[in-house]
Amino acid sequence: MQSSEIWENGAFRTGTLIPEPLFNICQLTLEDRDTGDGDKIFIVGDNLRSYLLDWRTQTWTRLPDKSVNGDGPGCGYVRSRENGLEIVVAVSGRSEIFNWDTQTWRAGPDTPSGGYDSQVRNGEERIIRV
Repeated sequence: MQSSEIWENGAFRTGTLIPEPLFNICQLTLEDRDTGDGDKIFIVGDNLRSYLLDWRTQTWTRLPDKSVNGDGPGCGYVRSRENGLEIVVAVSGRSEIFNWDTQTWRAGPDTPSGGYDSQVRNGEERIIRV
């Protein structure tokens, strides 16, 4: 996927291009109350790349590369007192965690089922992976 589409006034229109093609993506909408810096869309592919779209300016920012590669990433976010806002990406039986404040990745726990694809439900200090 390299293009984006925006639903507006009952129809889709072409959005800004993602800087490089990404496949088997997972995306999250982060609202201003989550980021403190306006609405954002976090997107991660099955390669090592991740990007952030600033909804107001329609500009993409490349985030640091993650180290876990694999098919069918699932992602969700949690907020805790200790670590603030963190995005958890589960892929191919492993996970990585992106810390919003430090803009860095760290290794997360292995996922019990291994899994090939996943969907997550965001929650306070927990993520449900199906």
